[in-house]
Amino acid sequence: MECLIISVILILCEFSQSLADPVVSIPNGKIRGTELKTNSNNSYFAFWNIPYGQPPLGRNRFQAAEPAKSWTGIRDGTQEGNSCIYMNSFSFYPNPGVQDEDCLYISVYTPDLNISSNLPVMFWIYGGGFRAGSGFRAGSGVFRFYGPQNLIDEKVIVVTFNYRLGPLGFLSTGDHVIPGNAGLKDQLLALQWTKSNIKYFGGDPNMITIFGESAGGMSVGLHLVSEKSKGLFRAAICHSGCTLSTTLSLDPKSFIYNYTHSINPNITEANSTEELRSFLVDVEPKTLMSYALQVDQHLFVPVLEPPSDGAFLKEPLYGLVESGKINGEALLIGTNSEESLAFISQKKLLPLAKLYDRNMTMLLPAQTELKNNVDILEACDFIKNIYLSGREQFQDNLAKFLGYYSDNEFVRASLKQIQLQSKFQKVYAYRFSFYGTTSETRDYLVDGAGKVGHFSELSYLFNMTQYPLKTEEDDLVRRKFAKLWANFATYLDLAPEETPLLDNVMLPRSTPEFTYLLNIDKNLSVMVNPQKERMISWSKYWEKFVQEPFTTF
Repeated sequence: MECLIISVILILCEFSQSLADPVVSIPNGKIRGTELKTNSNNSYFAFWNIPYGQPPLGRNRFQAAEPAKSWTGIRDGTQEGNSCIYMNSFSFYPNPGVQDEDCLYISVYTPDLNISSNLPVMFWIYGGGFRAGSGFRAGSGVFRFYGPQNLIDEKVIVVTFNYRLGPLGFLSTGDHVIPGNAGLKDQLLALQWTKSNIKYFGGDPNMITIFGESAGGMSVGLHLVSEKSKGLFRAAICHSGCTLSTTLSLDPKSFIYNYTHSINPNITEANSTEELRSFLVDVEPKTLMSYALQVDQHLFVPVLEPPSDGAFLKEPLYGLVESGKINGEALLIGTNSEESLAFISQKKLLPLAKLYDRNMTMLLPAQTELKNNVDILEACDFIKNIYLSGREQFQDNLAKFLGYYSDNEFVRASLKQIQLQSKFQKVYAYRFSFYGTTSETRDYLVDGAGKVGHFSELSYLFNMTQYPLKTEEDDLVRRKFAKLWANFATYLDLAPEETPLLDNVMLPRSTPEFTYLLNIDKNLSVMVNPQKERMISWSKYWEKFVQEPFTTF
């Protein structure tokens, strides 16, 4: 009898809890969420595991996913679903949790479920080199990554989701058999889902800001110039990655033949691309990922597709930005004060600098073709002289080597995009320079170099239990950062009015002649034309040595 009473009580408690959980109706069906609290004790609602696309399985592998089907009953959105399958992991990106090809799920975090609230929406695209990453928290009951609480406190809705990675997301045969960019088309489908459904969660579909970091920042940059993304967002934020820093696979057909041959030596260029596809759709995902690590990992990236109605990218990126073929109304773009700290360990810094001193051709930017009759050593000397004086070597000045490496990865392209894009729309620029708890944990110091490496800013924007903030200064910068980003999503301006929290700083929009850069540190400040001489020299390099049309910068 006692056991029966306990069972009834437990059932009633569970039923009571289910009644208390919010349920939202969208065209595909009903979804149950859960109520949570921010660090400031404000309530918000989380809806996980909402399908936005049908599982891309079997013959649909490598192809653009179809929209999710409807369901009956109330779908449980109180627990997260699968992450997409990683190709490899990075120490500072999320643990993927459960990985599966069935991974096209989206999460919505909202402070207000009133359909008339019309709140700004921030749509997050994660980074990870197009090979790793997840939009989910990858933890039980805690947000190890991308917790939305800081932004929720600023009265914006946050949307995260998963997209396919590595060979599953970025293989291409260079023709219509596997056209490529499946991962980007996942992003597009998730963005279309958000545009159509966010009003049911209290959001304004006309106030969507897409934002992302690293490969996510590059992805944002690609949505800026893709015809397929037109009308789906109002504003964009590029963290440490943008349109002009995006690496493309320039010969995807040769690459996929080499890759497939490594899995099955009987596959050669005598086989048709349809035969390649027929073979690859039956290979176990773990095998695909394993062999992907044995070839050039950096070529599982976006491609320019053959023309078709479904193509996401068809034209060289530089020309699209330069000509103003850009989506949205406003861009916020920036980098950290020394991006390269995350890619070059302190132990490897001096040996790598020496290697570049010995092999000057390593200085040449990727994704560029030199003009005919160009003296390669002259081109290398030109680049070295942008950073070094006289007979100076990088091994003699490691800060300048880090500066070159940071520029080459992200900074140079971001500053050029500011210059080009500001001719056509609102562009604001930032640099994250605060050396706080996260940087003390991850980044090292070199005299004369910046202090904040790649990824280190994100723990001040999102709630990340893996990178806890510990000091009052940490908390101050966290509040400033979230306020700035929410302001941009709301007003298309980082500081529409003077406020004490933001040190009464107001940032002018940049122009082709003047880059006004907000330096985000304990105290905010505005810099004008940072790295001006370097950028002038790099522009001269492109004009003198690089064959048009340009792909990146």
